[in-house]
Amino acid sequence: MRARTALPELLNQGLGIGEIARRLGVSKQTISERKASVMRKLGVVNDAALFVAIAERGLLP
Repeated sequence: MRARTALPELLNQGLGIGEIARRLGVSKQTISERKASVMRKLGVVNDAALFVAIAERGLLP
């Protein structure tokens, strides 16, 4: 599972940055950077807006 494609699903499961990093075998910094990148691309500034944007765009399986 790649961090970029798995991130929305894992965040939606309520997992924290540290747990996501552990599961994907990458650093917490990598996950934080990916999350920030997704948030910028979606034009959101907080987690609640991120979850709404992910759901609205059908980014979850």
